[in-house]
Amino acid sequence: MLSLVLAATLSITDYATMPIPSSPRFSPDGKRIVYVVTRADLDRSVYDSNLWMAGVDGANVVRLTRSNGNDSDPAWSPDGKQIAFVSDRESRNALWMLDPNGGEPWKLTHETGSISNFEWSPDSKSIAFVMSDPVSAEQERRKKERDDVHVIGEELRQSHLYIIDVGTQSVRRMTRGEFSVDHPSWSPDGKRIVVERMPTSAPNDYFRSDLYTLLTDVPCDASACPSMTPIVVRPGTDVHGRFSPDGRWIAFLSGGGVFDWLHETELYVVPSAGGTPRLLSRDYNRSPAAFTWSADSRSIYFEGAWNMTSQLFRVGADGENFSRVTYAESLVTDVDMNRDQRRFAFVQQTITTPPEVYVSDVKTFAPRQVTHLNDAYRDRTLGATRVIRWKNPKDGLEIEGLLTLPIGYEPGKRYPLLTFVHGGPASRFDRGFIGYLGYLYMPHVLAANGFAVLRPNPRGTGGYGQKFREANRNDWEEWTGWTSMPASTNCSPTASPIRNASG
Repeated sequence: MLSLVLAATLSITDYATMPIPSSPRFSPDGKRIVYVVTRADLDRSVYDSNLWMAGVDGANVVRLTRSNGNDSDPAWSPDGKQIAFVSDRESRNALWMLDPNGGEPWKLTHETGSISNFEWSPDSKSIAFVMSDPVSAEQERRKKERDDVHVIGEELRQSHLYIIDVGTQSVRRMTRGEFSVDHPSWSPDGKRIVVERMPTSAPNDYFRSDLYTLLTDVPCDASACPSMTPIVVRPGTDVHGRFSPDGRWIAFLSGGGVFDWLHETELYVVPSAGGTPRLLSRDYNRSPAAFTWSADSRSIYFEGAWNMTSQLFRVGADGENFSRVTYAESLVTDVDMNRDQRRFAFVQQTITTPPEVYVSDVKTFAPRQVTHLNDAYRDRTLGATRVIRWKNPKDGLEIEGLLTLPIGYEPGKRYPLLTFVHGGPASRFDRGFIGYLGYLYMPHVLAANGFAVLRPNPRGTGGYGQKFREANRNDWEEWTGWTSMPASTNCSPTASPIRNASG
């Protein structure tokens, strides 16, 4: 009997090998969705990512790529004739192309640097991409000799903007200098590109980023580059600029001129010629993850954390009429809108259902499942997971946690309790099937072995607003948990605490 119970639970191997869908993207005609599936290759001890495609009704599923590597970031050309993607199948990231109607992928770029973010031009003839400067001869020598000792902050390679003509494969360099750029986005008329500019490619310089635009018809030669027009230059983070469909505005994510990594990154707009930025996401009071303009340039859709869930939101370009599009006790992520913005595709998972690609109408949130990658995990025996809440005794803030009960839990009986505390410190435990760092914590494996698992979101956790996020500033302490789970059926964490510090 014991073996039958264990066979129906989640195992360590399940956590490690569960297929993960991501990046669903509508075809321009709205009839198909291309998406990424990441799977474990246990024989090679690596994860591979490949592109798949399905109809919006889930029919006609086809695998588009097969590689020992990572194929990611699929993007349809605006005319729908090709799909571009990033792949490291030949050691370094390059742009690859494929015909969605069939055929083998082919390599578009043959550069010596590694390519990252890219975007199609509005006319489907060109692609703007960001590429890191090539490694030096000395760095190449050390790599071959496996001399991997390095000093933080030294030998940084800058990242610059390039444009490739898809037909001729000719590449034009657009920026050069002692700075880095990222996340290019074209204006609707194809005459300008907005980028974020940073002093270097070092991680900390993300908090010193500004927005600039440049003309697309002026290449950069060995002696001179086209001038970059400053759009938003101020302390802190200003990133991910995107032109409105009418070309009048640029929406972007920003720290609001505050140089402070604890500050929420909020959604702003600024006139595309420059001017005073306007805050849009004040009523959201959290950090949007990604956003897209409405077709009429009057509003913006964005996804982001909402306590332990993730939802889709909408706000007017004037900052008014903030509203939620989704009301789900789940994670709604990787959102993509179809061209008329009546539908959106997304990845969804709940505490009890594994991640899959779904579509829904915008006006009425009613998810319709597209993929069935993880049907085998839907009938597993899981420990019941409850959202529990309590008041912090220091400042009265309400704290949430996920309590996963042992399989076969009996009220009134005491069980060993494991408490996991996330880092970040502004990370968060969420209401996902896998959950934040679930492949490390594996709560359901522990639940199958008689443990209760508590995953608290103490003060300082992201997704709860600015006040909560900075509530443990200069007040970090260690949470050591509880000796055992309380016997009461509501599992109140106020019983027998060893220590309850910043949480």
